[in-house]
Amino acid sequence: MNLPDTTLADILYKIYQSTLSLDKITSSVLKHHTNLTYSQFVVLKCLHFSPQITQKEIAEYLHITQPAVSRQIELLTKKKFIMRKENDSDRREDKIILTASGEEQLGKALTISLKEFKHIFSATNIVALNLQLTNLLNSLKQNKYHYEKDR
Repeated sequence: MNLPDTTLADILYKIYQSTLSLDKITSSVLKHHTNLTYSQFVVLKCLHFSPQITQKEIAEYLHITQPAVSRQIELLTKKKFIMRKENDSDRREDKIILTASGEEQLGKALTISLKEFKHIFSATNIVALNLQLTNLLNSLKQNKYHYEKDR
């Protein structure tokens, strides 16, 4: 029996496992050094890079459900890391804003996690890896667009 070339499947599996491993490492680092879960960290990061974004936009950007975002927004609001602001263009949905305390917590989380990742990737050519991953993501986005357009 001739088996198909499994190289591509192996690459996809390794990408998936690498992503899971990086998420677990980040979760562990955050748990031990900050007052954030991994989910809260990615929401704060999203808010930092896209100020005054809506809950729906956060869900779309992070590729997670709106109820999942809603739960994290609720927890981050209780911690006073974010606040809601009325959306002038659509009163049904608030803008979510990072507070000074949230910026401080995010900065601490980024510093700690980047230090860990620098250690992990110390033997890797980061520039080449970044270029390869950028090309891969661009290709995936292009194919996603064509796939969705054809449906």
